[in-house]
Amino acid sequence: MKINAWFGLLLLAGVTACPAPAPVTPAPSPTVTVRGTVRTVFGAVIAGATVSAVSAGVSAVTDARGSAALTLETGKTFTLKITKIGFAEQFEVVTVAATAKAASFEAALLERQPARTLPRIEAGGRAVAKDGVIVELPANALVNASGVIVTGEVSVTMTPVNVMTDDIGGFPGRFEGIA
Repeated sequence: MKINAWFGLLLLAGVTACPAPAPVTPAPSPTVTVRGTVRTVFGAVIAGATVSAVSAGVSAVTDARGSAALTLETGKTFTLKITKIGFAEQFEVVTVAATAKAASFEAALLERQPARTLPRIEAGGRAVAKDGVIVELPANALVNASGVIVTGEVSVTMTPVNVMTDDIGGFPGRFEGIA
């Protein structure tokens, strides 16, 4: 009996003598505050717009001055998505230098035009927007995901961007293409 008790005591001593390794926690990446302003293409501030850095999982809502602030990591480039009901989405690219103490952005949103209703789309139809923009659909032109012809009333929303006016500031891109 004494040998068994001594052996059990030895195992217990061995377990308590081996400390568990401390978990390794990576050092947090340096961050900065990225501040920006969201306005209409005519320069009026927009309160209540959501500014999201989707890849970073952070967002902010503009205040009464159209201002928003996000905390983002340094040494990275982020695409900001700016949205507000009644306006076309906008995207701004912000590069935060590795040594940056702060960063900023400016965004202009273009107000969406009202939807046009086509009462019997199976018969075709025509929707006219500002600046002479026209969308004309022949009969039976629209089909759903199952390949069935769409019938009845549909709403067409068009927000033309006139490159000869202030609208150009709300164009969601850089007018670049791939050859």
